[in-house]
Amino acid sequence: MEQIRGSESMALYSRVGSVFPYLHAVSVGKVYLSLMSEEKRHQVIQKIGLPAITKYTITDPETLEAELMQTKTCCFGFEDQELREGVRRIADPIFNFSGKHVGCIGMSASIFNFDLKDKKKYGEMVANAARKTSADMGYQSNNGPA
Repeated sequence: MEQIRGSESMALYSRVGSVFPYLHAVSVGKVYLSLMSEEKRHQVIQKIGLPAITKYTITDPETLEAELMQTKTCCFGFEDQELREGVRRIADPIFNFSGKHVGCIGMSASIFNFDLKDKKKYGEMVANAARKTSADMGYQSNNGPA
């Protein structure tokens, strides 16, 4: 596990391997939720709920489900100030040799340095890094999510 700091004057720090109980409010959590079976996803959401962490957090189950379907389709999870105001994050899944989802690669930046018009560009950057990492772990994609 590694974290590379950017050149922003405002440093963003997350401890690598940190656990956030609010999967619905973080990009990595959205990736995990999107890759779960519908039944398991509903069980997890039922257990943790959808509390508002910031005023931007998705708290409506249908809105979250639509976001998770987009996450699955786009192959990256996106978070727009849902866990921490002023911060946007994007993440993409990593798969091992057997196709099991084993982690994510993500990036975060302040809203001043992560303009929404760059979401697709950053999503592709993170997806490329995740695909390379997955391939390095022996994963062979057949046009799948990694």
